[in-house]
Amino acid sequence: METTRLTVTTEEAGQRADSLLARRLEGLTRSAAARLCEEGRVTAAGKPLAKNYRLGGGEAVSVTL
Repeated sequence: METTRLTVTTEEAGQRADSLLARRLEGLTRSAAARLCEEGRVTAAGKPLAKNYRLGGGEAVSVTL
């Protein structure tokens, strides 16, 4: 498995986690991003994110693919 790290920009602040992942990771659909969240494979500060979590600017997100 590969871990990708993303930093949320101020322009992206307020977006849902699944939506941001679908936009930033090539070939990943929003439903696939939601599934990754449900499986606990999307984290920020070591805590799993819900698919509807609203991200803050500067927040670091890790995704295990």
